[in-house]
Amino acid sequence: MLELSYETISRILADQDAKAGPGQIAHYPSLEALSEKARGSRHWGMGETFVWAESPEKFLILTQIAPDSCEMLVISHNGYHNVLTAYRFEQDELVAMLDGYVNGGDHSMPRARA
Repeated sequence: MLELSYETISRILADQDAKAGPGQIAHYPSLEALSEKARGSRHWGMGETFVWAESPEKFLILTQIAPDSCEMLVISHNGYHNVLTAYRFEQDELVAMLDGYVNGGDHSMPRARA
């Protein structure tokens, strides 16, 4: 399992006006494991961040952006994708969506920066 550095994750999040402390970032060996954990609560703390990386050039990050909820900003190497409520998805459905963001390339949206 590859772990992106805290500095790399911080830079990626900052591009979307988000942030996470070092103790808020967890790495997962697969999109399945990441999805299962993200779906596991309706109330994550602000900045809780879930990371999967195959390489520095192929990764997915979900980060909690709303207090006491499960609103996750989704970012991959392809850019910003979506804000989703992870627990509302079935496991297979969420994995398929995240896999599409990682492997589809054309699902990304413009960066939030002005």
